Amino acid sequence: MESNTKLIELHGDIAARVGAIRDGRADWPCGKGCDGCCRALAEMPRLTSAEWELLRHGLATLPQQRLQQIGAELARLVRLPSRPL
Repeated sequence: MESNTKLIELHGDIAARVGAIRDGRADWPCGKGCDGCCRALAEMPRLTSAEWELLRHGLATLPQQRLQQIGAELARLVRLPSRPL
């Protein structure tokens, strides 16, 4: 995971920026926690190899039951129509 230090720092920077936006804009959609954009993307997200590595590491820390829930949620997403952000 040492190779992902910059990526982890970037995620922290993004989280800080999102927090600042939420604090200043109560009407910002993501501030409401709906996650609609995250669940109905215009296309499949493209991840770098470093992002996949970080994702694999995070998933490996989850209990089997949670992994099964995530798998079921992903299967449901396949049936949803996609829409542009």
